[in-house]
Amino acid sequence: AFSLPIKVFKLAQSEDISTSILTANCKILYLGSVTSEKQVFENIKRSLEKIAILVVGDGEAFAADGGMIGFANRDDKIKLKINLNAAKLAGLKISAKLLEVAELVKESSHD
Repeated sequence: AFSLPIKVFKLAQSEDISTSILTANCKILYLGSVTSEKQVFENIKRSLEKIAILVVGDGEAFAADGGMIGFANRDDKIKLKINLNAAKLAGLKISAKLLEVAELVKESSHD
């Protein structure tokens, strides 16, 4: 059982994410509509490189765009899409039980 408190910080899309605030206070970062703005999402990914924070978000393309776990709505059911490479780069391991129920995706090339 975990004894850590749950705290929710709501950041404005234009707000810079301070890695010192995140490393001190954050184990999971949920990104909602911010991922629709590609430049904001790119800035977030750059500031989180190699920091052990699980980055989750919504949408079919979230994991393929560099997120770690994406929640996709299919036939009124939530499906998990996991980008193992993104998690591995942050030094995180995804449990085998979670991988059993998820679809693995590779990061899209945006060249």
